[in-house]
Amino acid sequence: MDTTESIIEKVKEIIADNGSVTISMSDPRIESFSSQLKRAKVRRPLCDAGVVLDFGQDEVTISSIMAHAPANVDEPTTVAAPKAKKPQQRHKHSYYKSAHVDRIISIFNDEASHIVYLKGPTQCGKSTDARQVAEKLGRKIFTFSCNAETQYADIFGETDLKIDEATGQQTTYWKQGIIEQACREGLDENGNEVGEPAVLFIDEAPSMSAEIAIGLNRFLESDTPRREFIIARDGGRTIFSHSGLRIIMAGNTAMRGANTDNESFHTAQMASLDLSFVKRIFCCLSYGYNKLVEKSILLEKVGNDKVVHGLLKFRDNIQDQIRAGELVTPFTTRDLIKIADSYRIWGDLGAAIYYTMFGFLLPEEVIKYNEAAMLLQGKDLLSEFHDGNMDYME
Repeated sequence: MDTTESIIEKVKEIIADNGSVTISMSDPRIESFSSQLKRAKVRRPLCDAGVVLDFGQDEVTISSIMAHAPANVDEPTTVAAPKAKKPQQRHKHSYYKSAHVDRIISIFNDEASHIVYLKGPTQCGKSTDARQVAEKLGRKIFTFSCNAETQYADIFGETDLKIDEATGQQTTYWKQGIIEQACREGLDENGNEVGEPAVLFIDEAPSMSAEIAIGLNRFLESDTPRREFIIARDGGRTIFSHSGLRIIMAGNTAMRGANTDNESFHTAQMASLDLSFVKRIFCCLSYGYNKLVEKSILLEKVGNDKVVHGLLKFRDNIQDQIRAGELVTPFTTRDLIKIADSYRIWGDLGAAIYYTMFGFLLPEEVIKYNEAAMLLQGKDLLSEFHDGNMDYME
């Protein structure tokens, strides 16, 4: 049987050139010790050496990571960093492109001007994908969110005042709204197409007011590539967009109201928009929390596969309780990232969960999170981090 030291050397040789490799558990390079790789007495020294293992059904991904976090949260150790050309910046993580990005790009490359709708829970990557689509197409993105602070004038424009520096007199001028700005992108003063068009991103669409929906309706209705926009408050002036202008809309619901318990719990976008408005949209792409992406990000940030797999079990516990209606606060990919970053900073997983999550929960949810944390670490976080000498006035 191979010794732990010899296994570490053989594993480091396998990833010496690429830094990361996925191989079969029956690969000749690891076949003699593949069963030992799953044992703590081998995995922990590997983590100490900056090597993490991510097991699939019949394969394992071996990665070299610049580990700044301790290998064990209870026994901090100094982690030896493997040689690397570029030290990993653990406050950052790789962008993992969703399958929908290519779908949206293929739709936008069609000659017709289609509107794409992205539906999914909060912080699941809808806005990120919209930005990625614009970036990959080499286009500028114009964004506005439909919330209580959204002003009609910001979207459609308004008459404003300016002071003439020479005379000191006030004069009026038309201040373009974001719709007109997006339409004019790539056009010259005469409306000729001379540059790249824009992507218009309308976020939180189900929360738009009736006034904004009415204003957008005619603009979205256009079947021609050059969309027509009538600015009623500027004397009925009509402008035409670049033929390549494309529109993405996004929200937690499909703009038909919150029709499931999950949607009711996790969104304020309860309104149902007029069906004629909804029917202007070409297709709806559904989003969720990608478990494989979450695992990859955590492995990249934490650098300790045992900690990562424990945290993923904690996530599954919380998500199961959310599905059962026992918890109502969403647990998102961004929450996992915050926990991972806090662990990177403190080296204490319990503190990371407590300080990033507990303060934002409803009182009855804190108990359930604490129970899930106890299953993960065997620690009562409320007792450990709640200072009995502090009067919290709660």
